Amino acid sequence: TLSNFCRGKPSPDFELVRPALATLAQLIYSDDTEVLTDACWALSYLSDGNNDNIQAVIEAGVPARCIELLLHDEATVKTPALRTVGNIVTGDDCQTQVIVSNGAL
Repeated sequence: TLSNFCRGKPSPDFELVRPALATLAQLIYSDDTEVLTDACWALSYLSDGNNDNIQAVIEAGVPARCIELLLHDEATVKTPALRTVGNIVTGDDCQTQVIVSNGAL
């Protein structure tokens, strides 16, 4: 699965997995719970890094949808969506503001 390419310790070189962001930004609108779960886990791995990684995830346009997914019926979707949102708020003040501005509070 795509999320397996995005995780690991040490993390993969971000530039090698950055192209996946555009695909993940589309997959988080899927109606398939397994696809949503995998896409959200991948985003959580990609946003678990420095502020440049967080910014790339933000620029992929996923924060608003990740916040929406916090209300999903399945915990298997909510958990990685929450991890992604949580990782983004660990960034700088502007990155945290993106989450607040998208209604996370």
